[in-house]
Amino acid sequence: MGMKRKKHIIRGSVALLLCMFLAVSFAMPVSVLGWGAEQEIRDFKVNLFDYDQDDILDVLENMFTDFGGSPVEEAKATETLTVEKTEVSEDFAVEGDHESEDLFMDETESISSEEETESENFEDVQELIGLRRPDYSRMFMFTNGRDAERDPKNWADCAWFSKWEKDHYVYQGLMKVRLNSNGRPEYTKGILGIDLFDPESEDYVVHKNILFEFNYDPATGIYSYSSEKNSATIDGNRVVLGDPLDGGISENGFRPFGSDPPSALDHFGMSMEVEFYIPEDGPEELAFNFSGDDDVWVFVDGELVLDLGGIHGALGGTVTFEGDKAIGTIQQGAKIFRYSKGNRVDGGDGSLEIPGDFSPGTIHTLNFFYLERGGNAANCSLEFNIPPVGADFAFIKADWNTEARLPGAAFRLEGIDNETVEDVVSDEDGMIRFTGIPEGEYILKEIEAPMGYRLSDTEYLIRVAPLQAVATMQQIQAGESGLGVW
Repeated sequence: MGMKRKKHIIRGSVALLLCMFLAVSFAMPVSVLGWGAEQEIRDFKVNLFDYDQDDILDVLENMFTDFGGSPVEEAKATETLTVEKTEVSEDFAVEGDHESEDLFMDETESISSEEETESENFEDVQELIGLRRPDYSRMFMFTNGRDAERDPKNWADCAWFSKWEKDHYVYQGLMKVRLNSNGRPEYTKGILGIDLFDPESEDYVVHKNILFEFNYDPATGIYSYSSEKNSATIDGNRVVLGDPLDGGISENGFRPFGSDPPSALDHFGMSMEVEFYIPEDGPEELAFNFSGDDDVWVFVDGELVLDLGGIHGALGGTVTFEGDKAIGTIQQGAKIFRYSKGNRVDGGDGSLEIPGDFSPGTIHTLNFFYLERGGNAANCSLEFNIPPVGADFAFIKADWNTEARLPGAAFRLEGIDNETVEDVVSDEDGMIRFTGIPEGEYILKEIEAPMGYRLSDTEYLIRVAPLQAVATMQQIQAGESGLGVW
């Protein structure tokens, strides 16, 4: 996916060659979404989440019981548990060879959580006498996980929205229609679950604010990723594109955390936030397309506009815009159900609309949330031409004489008041990328040279104009200046 570029070399008084180019992340509106003749790579920041099915289930069981979804932690806060003999004999049946009299206690007998041994702790006693009964019928869970010791699909009382039934079934209404105060989805009242998109969570592995490579077509202004065309694999602090994985989407497909063994999937999630603007030509030609499985929720300005919830096969949805609203539609052939007070009811065609001012020059935020929850096929396709606010720019650090690309050079982007915006180190190809830089002026300078080279004292002025397709980079040294744009 090479790019044809005209190279302008900036020459300074240092013994290194610094080849600069700008990759602007604005896109002009297009009438048709499709592939152009050439492709470039552009980065978007995402959060990736790696879940362990059993760990998530442990957290859910520790949080919720079946008496009204009350937190188990409230019971644990009590130092002692008093059980009357008549209560045990009437209410609980215990399997195994236990003698019934071993379970009976006098009214004054109590079990102290502080006195329990490691093998007979408070939770063991809860399970033994039946007090701990998680309400699986309301839990938002994963299924079919790799090496899962307890598979929820085998439980008769597992929630219908945590099961696969048919590939074309969509379950809407599992999340509330507005993001919470933390900017994340929140379960509808009646559903028991943990926050699966928390970048600070300790209940699962989080890769926060890593760069995800998207194909960019400069001829159409479209950003895209498709697991049918490219693999996407975590490599350090970024997700890099490669050749499609062998075996097809039924065995491999979208696997950012790898595919070993190839027939068993882990569970994972992804969130992405894109601040975008409405161009002068208006919003009518803008679109955000998704196809894949499983759950997907898209919010615009905090309001739910596309709901593809549930464990299902690859299904598609589209968000489009008009001057006074955003519209989310689901592909024909999908069967839509809606969560209503614990029940599954007919959901019509599944389309959603949210009002808003989408006139030219207005700025908006799109939030995308994705879950691989079924542990079977995993595939993902994203395609959009909403123009992001802010600029991306990149450059290559190279040897002055040989033009060999140099890894390990650290550059800092500072605001005009000398505050640090971001530090980036050149990769193995000598490439340094800054992503999503807001409107304003910045100073770029080298803060650590590659091993065996001396530090450059050349600085560059970076200008990002509001809602413009071209950012500028200007050298600042000894009164000399010059653009460095490919």
